[in-house]
Amino acid sequence: MKIEVQTCSYSGDFDICSALCETMDRFAPSDMRHLLLVPAAETAMFSVFAKPGREIRAQQDFLPSWLHRLPLPKGTWRRALMLPRRDIFVSLRCPPVRGWIAQQIIKIAAAHDTDADIVVHIDSDSAFVRPFATALFHTDGKVRCFRDPDAPQPSSHVPWHEAASTLFGLPPATYHGADYIDGLVPWRVGTVRSMTDRIEAVTGRDWRVALARTSHFSEYILYGVFSEKVGEASAATAGRLDFTSTPLSHSLWTGSLADEKDRERFIAELQPDHISCLIQSTLDVPGAVRDNVISALIARAAEQDALSLA
Repeated sequence: MKIEVQTCSYSGDFDICSALCETMDRFAPSDMRHLLLVPAAETAMFSVFAKPGREIRAQQDFLPSWLHRLPLPKGTWRRALMLPRRDIFVSLRCPPVRGWIAQQIIKIAAAHDTDADIVVHIDSDSAFVRPFATALFHTDGKVRCFRDPDAPQPSSHVPWHEAASTLFGLPPATYHGADYIDGLVPWRVGTVRSMTDRIEAVTGRDWRVALARTSHFSEYILYGVFSEKVGEASAATAGRLDFTSTPLSHSLWTGSLADEKDRERFIAELQPDHISCLIQSTLDVPGAVRDNVISALIARAAEQDALSLA
């Protein structure tokens, strides 16, 4: 199967994105493509990462022409004026769209439009920590799908599950029995296209309009709920996915790495199944600390791999 890694980034994450690109070049199979999606005005900045197999594309290429970004100031001026960290998009077809929602539409659109069979999502605040093979993402024609029924469910996730119910025409639910969010998430492209078809059939609108009118949703929960509750229930698409509760990313979504003990604990918790790590970009982690932790995780992964071969 043809596999493409896709990453959304922007200038604020430029330095940490370099670690992702460097470790992907180091550990990923040489024939694995990488699509790096950034704001149109920043494609020149990110062109330093371009190489055979890695393409830099404007995020706007994957947004509908009717959705327009407000020309808000950036950097220091944006912070001084206490404006949102992310951009805001406007249209006559929907209420104002937050940048986080627009990014999720971009990710779904880029996966929908690719010529690959599998898209692997990894954010730019991640890095690969060990070599891996493309077979990790599919087995006997089935594409890996993360589903964790034991993950804690914060109240902030409730609107995301409710949105999935509405968009797919499922009975109302605040929780669909599992969490589908990981720091590295493979999607079967055929399932993505079936998902957008379902949204259009249920809402009677272009799927992008339907999502732009949805104030809270998670792309990973949408894909996971659709895959499990709709796709696997259909005779036409059942059996295309391999559900697993084993994450591929060692992720730090909240907390701190300020203390040496915190860093040591995070490094020690790396598991042999983890091929990547994520340190949330919004956490207050200095660049040098982030780099040192990633290097330590790579060293620990090498030790684990050596023991498994002994």
